[in-house]
Parts: sequence; structure tokens; C-alpha cells
Amino acid sequence: MGLYQQLAERGALHWLFPSSSTSFRQKLSHYLSLTLGGEHKLDDVAEHFAMSRATLIRKLKQEGTAYREVLVEVR
Repeated sequence: MGLYQQLAERGALHWLFPSSSTSFRQKLSHYLSLTLGGEHKLDDVAEHFAMSRATLIRKLKQEGTAYREVLVEVR
């Protein structure tokens, strides 16, 4: 099985070829939808995206949304 196919099956191909048009909200929604059974603690999600809790909140605020809104939408 090829590397790209394995990444695509795991939903991680976008990490190699990120789209500049993908908003952080979309990336967050995608991640949350892949881990529906999880607790989705804000600190854990921020760690997944390699940023602090404050930075995650700030990035979402710049896009006019909040973490809780994205989480409710995905659930």
C-alpha cells in the first residue's frame, strides 16, 4: 500500500498538502468528527494542533466562532 493511500485512509493527507483556503474552523471540525467518541477537552485539542489553549481560542475568535460552537455543530 502506498504512503499517500495510507495517509488518505487515515484522514491525514491534508497534513502533507495543506490547502490555504481551509479555515482553522474547518480543520478543527474535521478533527473532532474523526474522534467523535472522545471527550474533546480544549487542552487536549490544542495540544493536537501544537498550540496553546489561548492560541486556539484566539484563532477561532479571529474567524468569528468559539470552540464550543464548533463542538456542538460536530456533535
